[in-house]
Amino acid sequence: MGNVKNKGLRYRIRKKILERDGYKCNICGHNYLQIHISKNGDLSVLCKQCHYRTHISDKVNEYGDFLFNLIQNISEGKLVITINSKYKNIL
Repeated sequence: MGNVKNKGLRYRIRKKILERDGYKCNICGHNYLQIHISKNGDLSVLCKQCHYRTHISDKVNEYGDFLFNLIQNISEGKLVITINSKYKNIL
């Protein structure tokens, strides 16, 4: 029974967000819509393509930050390698 309540709540929230944003993607204006939850918890309406691009962009930024920090640590001699004991026999 809890699932029925949650589904109804999700539907009402989705409808409010769609109404608030005029049933259009906030980036390109198309109407094949999904609700996007940003890292800070904001809800926005995006089409399927823009939603996908937003998530890919987030991943690219995270990977870029990781590589930047890795290179910086190597150049400063701060690189620390830890090996998970589960995989130590691989090396």
